[in-house]
Amino acid sequence: MVCAAYFSFIFVSFSCNLGLLDYLQMREDYT
Repeated sequence: MVCAAYFSFIFVSFSCNLGLLDYLQMREDYT
């Protein structure tokens, strides 16, 4: 049970990091 929660937490933070990178890349393209 704890492992599943830990894995989902890593997955969510990983997705957030990808979204942040995409946002920064997009911002660079616009400027």
